[in-house]
Amino acid sequence: MRSFADVDALCSAEGSDLGYGDWVVVSQDRFGSFKAAIHDLESSQIHPSRTASKAADGDLAHDYLTLSLMSRLCTGLIDLQEKRMTVNYGLNQVRFLAPTPVGGRIRARARLTSATRIRGGVQIVLDVQVEQERGRQPLCSAQTVRLFYV
Repeated sequence: MRSFADVDALCSAEGSDLGYGDWVVVSQDRFGSFKAAIHDLESSQIHPSRTASKAADGDLAHDYLTLSLMSRLCTGLIDLQEKRMTVNYGLNQVRFLAPTPVGGRIRARARLTSATRIRGGVQIVLDVQVEQERGRQPLCSAQTVRLFYV
């Protein structure tokens, strides 16, 4: 984890590679719970790359399940010691690049793209790539925007 003592230290780290988050299993239970939450009756999501190449066996997780795990996947990558609150502000430039198989392990790799002072704290933008264990390409790419209030 990259930990910063204050806003100045965080702002001076723009462009820094934050490394990798912990592995998270996309379990059948997690997949089932997500399907139930969105009232999905299909066994897996239809995706052009899935139908074009029949390489994956078994269920394929929804792209939005992978995206919904983004915050969890980034946990522990960056911390501002003087913060009193973190707000997930939004996402930019989301792309789904490959299917996520149920039962697979995924993790995030992040880079601190920007750190901009705001009233009461700092807004950070992380470039995040979600990858699968033994995968050949990223599953999802997005910029996450967070606000750290001090």
